Amino acid sequence: MPRLERQSADKCVAIAPDFAKGFSRKSAALFLLGRYVDAEAAAQSGLSLDPENAALKQLLATAQLETAEPL
Repeated sequence: MPRLERQSADKCVAIAPDFAKGFSRKSAALFLLGRYVDAEAAAQSGLSLDPENAALKQLLATAQLETAEPL
């Protein structure tokens, strides 16, 4: 399911690149796929559009926790 969610979010971002919620969906899907660096980048892209978006802030913080852990 996360792959389909990511594909849907990619389409959303392509159609409406100024829609922060699309980046929220993309970040969440990438996180579920274990692509934490990409999830972090998607959240940051969304926050550049909507700096006060609580969901994106939470997604960014969660992804940063994962990317900060040693391998």
